Amino acid sequence: MRTVECKLDEAEFQAVTAEAKRLGVYRSELIRSRVIAATPTPSVGAPTTADYMNIVAALRRRMGNSIGRAQAEQATAIVLQCLHG
Repeated sequence: MRTVECKLDEAEFQAVTAEAKRLGVYRSELIRSRVIAATPTPSVGAPTTADYMNIVAALRRRMGNSIGRAQAEQATAIVLQCLHG
């Protein structure tokens, strides 16, 4: 098993400790279960290249064509990367 360090402020530490006692489990076990449960699920239906180009065109239209295509492509790429990893 690998070791991972995490820092909690005093209130978080007390809350985790109290919940672990209430559940009758070790604090470390509770923290491990929360870390595993917080793992994001893979994105379903990632956009295709055609979808990407349609989003770029829609972005430019909605902005009244006030930004260039390269800027719209960059903004779209950033958003899609944030949403789909």
